[in-house]
Amino acid sequence: TNRSEQAARVASDLSLAQMTLDQWRDAPIQVVSRTPESFSTWRSQMREQFDRYISDVLDNSKDPAQQAEAKVIRADFKWQTAQYGDPPTAATQPSFQMKETPADLLAGAEKDYNDVLAQQATLPPKLVARARLGLAAIAEDRNDWPAARAQYDAIVNDARIPTSLKDVAKQRLTVLPDIEKPMVLGQPKQPPTAAPLGPAFNPPFPITSGP
Repeated sequence: TNRSEQAARVASDLSLAQMTLDQWRDAPIQVVSRTPESFSTWRSQMREQFDRYISDVLDNSKDPAQQAEAKVIRADFKWQTAQYGDPPTAATQPSFQMKETPADLLAGAEKDYNDVLAQQATLPPKLVARARLGLAAIAEDRNDWPAARAQYDAIVNDARIPTSLKDVAKQRLTVLPDIEKPMVLGQPKQPPTAAPLGPAFNPPFPITSGP
C-alpha cells in the first residue's frame, strides 16, 4: 500500500541520513584538504543530499521517535559543519562561504537538541543521551563549562540511560577540569573537545564504550 511504501521510504531515508552524517563526520583528511573550490562543491553536494533525506522524514513521518532521531542527526550534521568552517580563501571568495556562520549552525543544532529534550519522557533513552551529549559539545565549543557539566551530570543521574553512555559522560567529566584551564605557553596539549555521538556511539575522543 501507499502508506507502507511511505513508511519504508522514511525509514530508509533516516538510515541514509545517518550514513551521510557518518561520511561527513569521518571525512578523510585528503577530502577536507582539497582545493577550496572542490571542497566547497563537495560540501554543497553532501548538504543537499542530507537535507533531502531529513526533510522527507520530518515532513512525512508520524512517529515521534523518528522525528526526534532526524532532529538529532540534523543537529549532529550542523555541529560537524561548524567545526569544518570555511576554507581560508573564502574570506576573499564569497562563493566558497557557507550560507550559515558557525555560530548560526551551532544555534540551529542547539534548537534541535532542545526540541528532542522537550519530549524526552516519551523517547528512547539513547536518543535523549545523544541530544544531551550534543548540547554538551556545543557548550564546550563556547567554553561554557557549567552548561557542559550539567548535561553530563544529567546523563549520569538518569536511571534510564545505558551504562555505556553514562561512562561516556563520566569520562568527559573527568577531563573537563583540564580543558577549562586557561592555555599558557608551553602547556601540554589539552584533551580533545567532545563531539556529538552517532547511534554506534563511536566518539572521536579516546574512550572505549559499546552501545
